[in-house]
Amino acid sequence: AVLAVKPLVGLRPPARARAWTLVGIYLLAMGLLLILLEPLLVRILELEALELRGTWLTAIAFALTGVLVLAARTMPPARPMALTLGGLLIAFLLASGLVAPSLDPIMSPRKQAETIAAYVDRGYRPLVYRVYPGTYSYYARRTLPETRDTAVLEAHLGADGPILVVMARKYWERHEGWFEAFERVQEQHVEGRPYILGVRDARRDEEPE
Repeated sequence: AVLAVKPLVGLRPPARARAWTLVGIYLLAMGLLLILLEPLLVRILELEALELRGTWLTAIAFALTGVLVLAARTMPPARPMALTLGGLLIAFLLASGLVAPSLDPIMSPRKQAETIAAYVDRGYRPLVYRVYPGTYSYYARRTLPETRDTAVLEAHLGADGPILVVMARKYWERHEGWFEAFERVQEQHVEGRPYILGVRDARRDEEPE
């Protein structure tokens, strides 16, 4: 923030006023974007619903800071500078404390990883297919086998006993015929992409007649 503001201090009053005007408009735009964030995410990610907390409070903090900066744009640079830093501090505290945690259902793999861990504890052998390394292992509190190799996936599907697989929905649909014996126990959006968790208690040829 100091490095970004330093050039503004040396500007002449007309140029400085224009610069702070742009800062104020930017902060107002951030407030508007936050108000539109929830319906935009629902539409873009094709979600049925999404409940974000604190978006209005954070939007008001950004917008009010923008208004105050615009009002102080012709004043000595210390005033709009202090207003910007103070307003951003409040806005980011609200965003990190309220908005960000409520994005967990569509951004964090925690819920699905915990479900995987529960199945592993019951004796299921897991495989994570074509997911960023460590994504599920961190929240599952154990190292989960991972692969990007289709041959490894096929070998896993042919294994005896109860098994578990997790992958993006597009890969599941691409190889849908391989999962006829699987039950889709969970589907969750992670960073805007749906991931499927499927389990199979036993191979069909192992089931009792």
